[in-house]
Formats: sequence, C-alpha cells, structure tokens
Amino acid sequence: MTRREPAICDFFDIDYGVHRLGIVPGDASLIQMVKQKIAIPDNEPVDVSERRLTALKNQLESRLKPVLRKTELERFDIDRAFTTVANVAAAVQAKRS
Repeated sequence: MTRREPAICDFFDIDYGVHRLGIVPGDASLIQMVKQKIAIPDNEPVDVSERRLTALKNQLESRLKPVLRKTELERFDIDRAFTTVANVAAAVQAKRS
C-alpha cells in the first residue's frame, strides 16, 4: 500500500486475503498495523489516486496474468481491491484525526 511504484501483486494479495481468507479491512488491529507502517520514515502515504489505479490496470496483463492460474485471475477484481485499499487508507486517516 505504501510502495512508491505500484505493484499489482500487492493488490491481488489484499483482494485474496479479504475475499478468500476472511481478513476484515476495517479491523482495528489491521488499521493499527497500516498506521504503523505508514509512520516508518521514508514510507510513502497510501496513494489511491486515479493515476495509480490506471498504472495498476496496466500491469494486469504483463505482471499478473503470467504468474496466476486462470481461475485466480478471473476471481481477481482490481477495482474491488483498490476500493478496499482506499477504505483502509480512509480508516487510517480517520484514526489520525
């Protein structure tokens, strides 16, 4: 979530964790971990801009498709994953206020 350059594999992992493993994005302990990660010096804030989403979508064919089974790729929804990250980022911001 805090990489300078977006990586589609990270968003796949988040989506997989939430929709296949039952991780709850609004869980207080998860929000606290993200908050601690962002607080590390030189880490970037969570970027949920349209530019970042476009960059991630551009990686689907070249970086994700070659490493996933067809069924896993079909289950993945970049928009859903991006929304999850945006919601976690908003929760982190709310906890700061």
